[in-house]
Amino acid sequence: MKADSPYQPKPVEPTRILALDGVRGMAILGVLTCHGLSSIKTESGWAHALKALLSFGTFGVDLFFVLSGFLITGILLKNHGAVNLLRVFWVRRIARIMPLYVVFLAAMYALCVTVTPENLPTVPGWAYFLYLQNLFLAAGAPPNNFGFDITWSLVIEEHFYLIFPFLIAFSPRKLHLRIILVACCIGLPMRWLVHPWLENYFHLTQLNTLLLTGRIDELSGGALLAYLVQARSGLSKRIFSPVTVIAAWSVVGALYALKTGDHFITGVAGVLTIGMLVDGSWPAWTAFFENCGLRFLGRISYALYLFHSPFFWYFHHRFSGVTAFFGVLLGAGLAIGLAWISTRWFEERLLAMARRVRYTKA
Repeated sequence: MKADSPYQPKPVEPTRILALDGVRGMAILGVLTCHGLSSIKTESGWAHALKALLSFGTFGVDLFFVLSGFLITGILLKNHGAVNLLRVFWVRRIARIMPLYVVFLAAMYALCVTVTPENLPTVPGWAYFLYLQNLFLAAGAPPNNFGFDITWSLVIEEHFYLIFPFLIAFSPRKLHLRIILVACCIGLPMRWLVHPWLENYFHLTQLNTLLLTGRIDELSGGALLAYLVQARSGLSKRIFSPVTVIAAWSVVGALYALKTGDHFITGVAGVLTIGMLVDGSWPAWTAFFENCGLRFLGRISYALYLFHSPFFWYFHHRFSGVTAFFGVLLGAGLAIGLAWISTRWFEERLLAMARRVRYTKA
């Protein structure tokens, strides 16, 4: 082992932190509330207030990005030096994401062709299967709310999984922190300078949301936290504390209400939240995120993220006004049931097979 190594990695399986399953559950719960209520049309004052309050759940996706950056980087750093690092990493990522994704897309196309042809997306089908649909959406393709466009965030994560592992695997350990810090610094100038110029000059739209460069600081913020944990530098109990977490999310909420927020601030709030739970110095908060309800939602979060959109679309078109709230609850229940079946009998079996491929020490 070289003397300049900031940590001592070995090819091992990462220890599961139960509270992070709860974070994943909280994130998907936020997405469900936001998507379930945002499209409901009603003149009721209390309903408008409730929708405005719960639409804060849109930041569930930001939390997913931070958590993905943390977990993926932790795996790469722990197993850095394994001779089959990239092969095992991608085998497991493919088993985790692609089978259900392909089945979902095939089912959605079959449903559109046979039942609702008006909901066929204008983006070419091959683009969805190759994780390129965001490029067409950025170029102005009409959005599709039936269930296809929910995959935009998966595209960003897949692009991150394609690029970032190369940077970690083929660079010496002493450069890892520099690589992560550079990635952390990309987001703000891209969102504030480069993307607006591209949108105006080439008539593109929503680059800050649809491209990896618009969310890279959230993913790399999670990566930076993983580096600190792996380096055993210790997480400050003053910085990663309930007080700073509540303060950070309060700032996010205030900026959201003023419509002046930025993904960087949300990413910081996500990093503080996950860091507080990883540190484990605040048992009450850890216990809250380890409760069985949130952990159950976290367990099925990937399938639930995919399945909820078509259910919500149906009930939004089936009901209106206050009645639509009950339709959303029914749609959420159906999506949760289907997601549990998929997770238990499809995804987890594939993952068990993929885990037979293990990292090999050099």
